[in-house]
Amino acid sequence: MIKTSKKGLLLFTTFIWSIATYMLLYRAYTWSNLFTLHQLIFLLSIGVAIALFKIRFIFHKVAVQNYNRILKLNNSQLTLWQFQNTRSKIMIVFMMSLGIFLRRFSFISIKVLMPLYLGIGLAMFYVVLFNLKKLFSYI
Repeated sequence: MIKTSKKGLLLFTTFIWSIATYMLLYRAYTWSNLFTLHQLIFLLSIGVAIALFKIRFIFHKVAVQNYNRILKLNNSQLTLWQFQNTRSKIMIVFMMSLGIFLRRFSFISIKVLMPLYLGIGLAMFYVVLFNLKKLFSYI
């Protein structure tokens, strides 16, 4: 395992969240040209509403818990794989698998997937900003 410091772990966590955020937002962006302007505005509004809901009820709590968990870890035993707890790692694998499944078998319309990807991507972007703020205040 690759050893690190708390600051290194916070940086790695931010990096992982950034990659996932980019993947979701980029996918939503690539689908945006499939819609008329009115449809796009409507779907963007739904995506932003989903993001605000997810930030308020899920992602803020996850970000705070993850940050506090990292701060409580023992410096001498830190590894990069401690960026999330085991439950969160399982959830990440499940969510990624579900996203791939939904795209591959396309029984759910892009009109549904686009605002979902946008909303989750924006909520994850919030976590990236939260982590960056905490990282810079930790330095």
